[in-house]
Amino acid sequence: MTAVALRQLCRRYRETTAIDSLDLEVADKEFVVLLGPSGCGKTTTLNLIAGVDAPTSGQILFDGRAIEHVPPEKRNVAMVFQNIALYPYKTVYENIAFPLRMARVGRTEIDERVRAAAKLLRIGELLNRRPHELSGGQRQRVALGRAAVRDPLVFLFDEPLSALDAKLRGEMRVEIKKLHERLDSTFIYVTHDQVEALTLADRIAVMDGGKLRQYGTPDEVYQLPANTGVARFIGSPSMNLIAGRWVESAGSLAFQGSGITIPFEAGMSPAVQARPGMLTLGIRPEGLSIEPRGLPLHGMGRVYAVEPLGSDQFLHVTYGGESAELIKVRARPDTRFRVGDAISLNTSPADIYLFDSTGDRIFPNDLRW
Repeated sequence: MTAVALRQLCRRYRETTAIDSLDLEVADKEFVVLLGPSGCGKTTTLNLIAGVDAPTSGQILFDGRAIEHVPPEKRNVAMVFQNIALYPYKTVYENIAFPLRMARVGRTEIDERVRAAAKLLRIGELLNRRPHELSGGQRQRVALGRAAVRDPLVFLFDEPLSALDAKLRGEMRVEIKKLHERLDSTFIYVTHDQVEALTLADRIAVMDGGKLRQYGTPDEVYQLPANTGVARFIGSPSMNLIAGRWVESAGSLAFQGSGITIPFEAGMSPAVQARPGMLTLGIRPEGLSIEPRGLPLHGMGRVYAVEPLGSDQFLHVTYGGESAELIKVRARPDTRFRVGDAISLNTSPADIYLFDSTGDRIFPNDLRW
């Protein structure tokens, strides 16, 4: 298929910078997800690749060929939108065939390609139905078929599952993943849902404020967030972030935050221990335990809220009196807690992250397995 490269890509609208010097490499046949909050520039990036918007500066390359001045109809990309937008008066067959008819493809070839796409997406029995006779998931499959039938160089997806309910989203994630495997094509997918990103992507580009904040595999982005912004965005629930500084405690080094003191054992580099000023300590909810192990969070917490989720249970625990930190903890679903219960928490050195005063990660330095 096609490798896509963005070089120093910028898009400005008067005083607003939507995309700021974006560099991104998408390998041939790779599935890349653009992830970030609303307004971060991910959809603008997709529109620039598709050609429905033009960059202020920078380059867009398909297999090393600059295409930023090529009209959208000549870029041979297929785009699946958040709004499925099927023609209501056309059958499923006619909806899928429409882009081929517009390209003046022969009738026999159209029939072959439509039926092949329908078989691929398991909607062959729906070809004579109209959109109002389909479920949400079936309509989304038709939209995917309309894109796939064109045999494009690049598939572009703009939050295609956001209008579906939770069950259908889960099912369609599997369908899109399988579609990528079957077509063996280049996919660029926009979402604000980090679960979609982690389950679908070969690599994730985390964006914020029009800038690329981190680009890596799902494991890298989750295990080694580049900064507090990425750490806060990736994970459900997100990472606990506690502001504090180094202090001497019982003759050894400890991190002290609001109502929390955590002693540190040997193993952390002297360069990290010597960092002056304010730091941010990060611990994911699954990195905390109510069982005595590893490092204790000195101080007493109280259960502020309980979230039972069937197979999981999350506790919100306050530490630190009037200026209490609210810490999220993953607990076994068979344990029982009530609001107001006193609780002590423990963690492990392997579950601790440290970020400097600018928010950049300084510990750990490599993946934890």
